Amino acid sequence: MMCKRSMCKVMAAVVVIAFRLGATTLLQEGFEGSTFPPAGWQNVAVNGSYTWQQYEGTNHPSGYNAHGGSYVAMYNSYDASSGNSARLITDTVDLTSYSNATLKFWMFHDDGYSGSNDSIVVEI
Repeated sequence: MMCKRSMCKVMAAVVVIAFRLGATTLLQEGFEGSTFPPAGWQNVAVNGSYTWQQYEGTNHPSGYNAHGGSYVAMYNSYDASSGNSARLITDTVDLTSYSNATLKFWMFHDDGYSGSNDSIVVEI
């Protein structure tokens, strides 16, 4: 996932990759562990120094619960300077034996900034 200041304020609560063949779930992450990012994941600052962080509930604005559990993965574009971006990269998921895959994730959208377009880029 990548986020740029002019485009987003993203808090992804849970990332789930599920496959419909036999309903097999190959990766599910709710960011509830004591280590962030989780084992096998990468948290990379692309431009600037801001990276994704683990928060209990939401931060900007505060007071909202995570989709499931207590924590979210958040890129703090609210405080980042224009042009900052970061990637939160999952461990490798082998899709070669699957013909029908589904990626699901939850994103908190702060609609208090109607002039700032939120977006998230998912690269597979």
